[in-house]
Amino acid sequence: MNMTNRVQPWSPSRFASLLLCVFASISGLLCAEPLVIPLWPEGVPGQKASFTPEVEFDGRFTNVHNPTLTMYAPEVAKSTGVAVVFSPGGGYARVGNGKGDARWLNSLGITAFVLKYRLDNYGHPAPLQDVLRAVRIVRSRAAEFGVRLDRIGVMGGSAGGHLSACAATLWDSTEGKTGHALDAVSARPDFAALIYPVVTMEDSFVHKGSRRALFGDNPTPEQIQLLSIENQVRSNCPPFFLVATMADKSVPVENSLRLYQALRNKGVPAEMHTYAAGGHGDSRNPQNGPTARWPERCEEWLRFNNWLTPEVHDFTRWEKEISIMEESDKTNAQPKGAALFIGSSTIRMWKSLAQDFPQTPVINRGFGGSEIVDSTHFAERLIFPHAPKQIFIRAGGNDLHAGKSPDQVFADFKDFVARVHARLPETEINFISLSPSVARWPEAARERSLNGMVADFAKGKPRVKYLNVADVSLDANGQPRPELFISDKLHFNAEGYKLLAERVRPAVQRVQK
Repeated sequence: MNMTNRVQPWSPSRFASLLLCVFASISGLLCAEPLVIPLWPEGVPGQKASFTPEVEFDGRFTNVHNPTLTMYAPEVAKSTGVAVVFSPGGGYARVGNGKGDARWLNSLGITAFVLKYRLDNYGHPAPLQDVLRAVRIVRSRAAEFGVRLDRIGVMGGSAGGHLSACAATLWDSTEGKTGHALDAVSARPDFAALIYPVVTMEDSFVHKGSRRALFGDNPTPEQIQLLSIENQVRSNCPPFFLVATMADKSVPVENSLRLYQALRNKGVPAEMHTYAAGGHGDSRNPQNGPTARWPERCEEWLRFNNWLTPEVHDFTRWEKEISIMEESDKTNAQPKGAALFIGSSTIRMWKSLAQDFPQTPVINRGFGGSEIVDSTHFAERLIFPHAPKQIFIRAGGNDLHAGKSPDQVFADFKDFVARVHARLPETEINFISLSPSVARWPEAARERSLNGMVADFAKGKPRVKYLNVADVSLDANGQPRPELFISDKLHFNAEGYKLLAERVRPAVQRVQK
């Protein structure tokens, strides 16, 4: 989809790829290279016993026998939790490396998974199997990759657009399954963006090279029907974004027009941009005028549909738990000027809180699964009535796990501070840093990013403190210590809380003396 190269349709970018820090889940270490994920670690379905070796030339691959996903992650602090499985084009005879397109997606905070799929050396259904397996892998490992289960889209151009359209219409196809356990994971994308896509296999407007690569020289009517995507649109297809030009001589604009009409007929939300200028594969050249700005239109579409923004938060889920706390306060009055602990499950499950700080009145206002915005929202009911001298908040992990970026969670923390200090200007707010757990170890890089932001924010602020407990759960090799957690590998056991209390105690004593 890199439209600056005009020599070949859908040729790859010649720009150098950015050095992206990707969290490698296997080793738990940060690396400078993108993470390459085998698509079929159990064995490629139908792999040929003898074949011509894979060839890479000028950023393009042919004779692909071992499909992969290459993960390009945005800056940790900018991640929106959105993922895109990106399929480069090449007429199903070659496939680009997609680096330039991954860079653009990263600039939007999107994690790009570039798909290197099987080609004409296999034909149908191998590419379909590959793209559906790719979506299933990303969805099944969403937490590990720092993306959201409900914001996984597909994108591609030319033949890659056709493959992406296949995923968005044939996600439950039996031909796309292999009998592996991952087949149970939904392969339905949440959105699809197609740029100059091949759509139809019918003679009038077919891209003959793509059809030949998939079916050979003599496709059957059934094969033509199956992969003419305009015939496969269903009412429950995800929303589509389409780009095409009248000047495209390789893939006629009628491909996109047919698909748009089919989507309209089935009531599927679709946005289409059709331009006069710009041939196949070179539309980003400024000389093409408005055509060159289709990436801006795509970004607008993503934002308008709220894929690049957090979902609307539901506060009502906590109402029962908050009401129980309020009722308890009516019969067991809490002291003013106490140390109030608030946040998610780490606080709620801290049953030894009073014993850990015996010289200090403490109040536990943790509610499991909560995010920072929940503590802010319920401050009027959980915090202000007690006028605490200190607040200890431990939250943010659930926020990151839900797909928020560290930037977004940090903004939520600043809102919490502003809300509390507007009513209780003398109250000291202590942020208990996130510490890695076994269960969420793949998210440690994002947790460190959030911790760093809060630590910098607290510098020079007398009533905002950062309590660094990030290493309390780690061993000498920097790995989480399983013996400090209960069976879920996420929450501390008694020994873990003992170590946590030792770290927090000096801060409590400092103010409460």
